[in-house]
Amino acid sequence: MYTILQIKNLGLVRNDENLKILLELYNKIFDVELRREIVSSIDRQKNDTVILEFIKENFYKCGFMELVYQMYRTCLYKGKYNFQF
Repeated sequence: MYTILQIKNLGLVRNDENLKILLELYNKIFDVELRREIVSSIDRQKNDTVILEFIKENFYKCGFMELVYQMYRTCLYKGKYNFQF
């Protein structure tokens, strides 16, 4: 089981390996607080194409407003860098 601190640390190191781990964790962990932190850590990664696909696939089916808000914040933040649907 991962902790919020471990997930934050994964998000701090921006590489494709950590992004892959975070995406896998999102699908395995069902605790809302941990999933919110996973989404936040995914936001910190560099691969905008993968992040956009993740949001497109999960935005409407995540089921919790905390996750929707975090995904929306990702879109707003990345929008500064031409991150578009």
